[in-house]
Amino acid sequence: MIRRLPWLPLIVVLLGAASVALVLGAEHLHAAAIIGWAVLVTITAVALWRHEIRRAEAERALRESEARLYQAQKMEAVGRLAGGIAHDINNYLAGIRTHCELLATACRRGDLDPDRAVARLDAMVETVLKASSLVERLLTFGRRQVGMPERVDLGDVVAGFVRGLGGGLGEGVTLKTRITSDVWPVMVDLSQIEQVLANLVVNARDALEQGRGRIEIVVENVPGSVAGPATGPNAESNADWNTGADRVRLSVTDTGRGIPPEIRDQIFDPFFSTKGTVGASGLGLATVYAVVKEAGGTIEVESHVAGPGESGRSGTTFRVLLPRAAPGIARRAAPRGASSAPGPAERQGSGGERILLVDDEEPVREATRELLDSLGYRVDAVASATAAEKAVHAARADGDPFALVITDVRLGEVSGPDLVARLREDAPLPAVFMSGYTDRIALRPDFDRGASGGEAFFLKKPFSGEGLVRMVRELLDAP
Repeated sequence: MIRRLPWLPLIVVLLGAASVALVLGAEHLHAAAIIGWAVLVTITAVALWRHEIRRAEAERALRESEARLYQAQKMEAVGRLAGGIAHDINNYLAGIRTHCELLATACRRGDLDPDRAVARLDAMVETVLKASSLVERLLTFGRRQVGMPERVDLGDVVAGFVRGLGGGLGEGVTLKTRITSDVWPVMVDLSQIEQVLANLVVNARDALEQGRGRIEIVVENVPGSVAGPATGPNAESNADWNTGADRVRLSVTDTGRGIPPEIRDQIFDPFFSTKGTVGASGLGLATVYAVVKEAGGTIEVESHVAGPGESGRSGTTFRVLLPRAAPGIARRAAPRGASSAPGPAERQGSGGERILLVDDEEPVREATRELLDSLGYRVDAVASATAAEKAVHAARADGDPFALVITDVRLGEVSGPDLVARLREDAPLPAVFMSGYTDRIALRPDFDRGASGGEAFFLKKPFSGEGLVRMVRELLDAP
């Protein structure tokens, strides 16, 4: 800044002040000095002010540039996410549509083969389940789906995973495990941590050159005295990391090709994949990241890519650290009926009970109504909470009240739990809540409010006919 001061004008002013002093005489030398210093201070202040203005403008321009860069990166991630979803969902829809067209053609020609028709229908159901799995992984990534944490021994999880794996990784893969004794328990959803382990091991296998190499899984305790926050250029840390907390570390190491430095910052992005478009959704590590964060843990990536002529070996290590479960914490009870896949069940008939069905999506509403009608239930299907309240009041006035209400959680003007709470003001009414937002909805306070005054189950969309029928029958048969 000193270099930027207007020295030439300042020297001219000082020389002018000295000339005035010589002309006026020695008795005015003091006044001339005061004038000179005043001019000096003024010029310096102006220079400092101008410097601060330029610095503030530069900082503002830098912040605006960073904001534009962040927005561009965010839009790129959103575009990749949307493109990945569109690609996978369109593939599933294309398969379903083809099967439907083939069935329709066979019906028109009158040569429908029942066995082939059943096979096509089974293929469509399988495709729907794949699409549902994709949506669940997206919800997990977006932290819209909450698991049911319980005390889990990661050593047992790894041992069970390896037993079930058998030789599934390929003949050229050597799988080693090292599990320390007395592994501390962690609080995590069992199915989600199994998915984390499976994703990491599959990624490790895919990274091996020509399908040959070594994979090692390690589970060990990390006392708080030595557990520090995740470090390194690819460390993903939780904001509320407690360096004094005990942790359990799950590590998966491979001797594969390694992760190039230029893409390491992208590996947790949704739909980012280096495996091409075949068999890779790009949600594996994004799901791992979301599950670990949901469990209050951290994940660290260490990778090395050996260059030409380099003696070091390539490979990657993923380290997941999860907080040790506090003593006495047990499994969180899952909401009743939270599963949409209860297993094989006989389709039980009805006793002609009257059911109110509320869903603003016509395809879902009509298909569900038709299913229940075919089993002998008397179903009133409506599309809104207002119509549902009118139907309930009319049914009670006629002396033929509803035995059960099945409602979507999201109805637009009012939520399903709030609707059920209103309907229960006069009399108890069992309820089934349906939603595509899975367990997080079932854990909401308004679900609990709606559950008071009668039994309430939660059914995840898309659900199976068997699952719905079993749930309805269980509620209607409850004492």
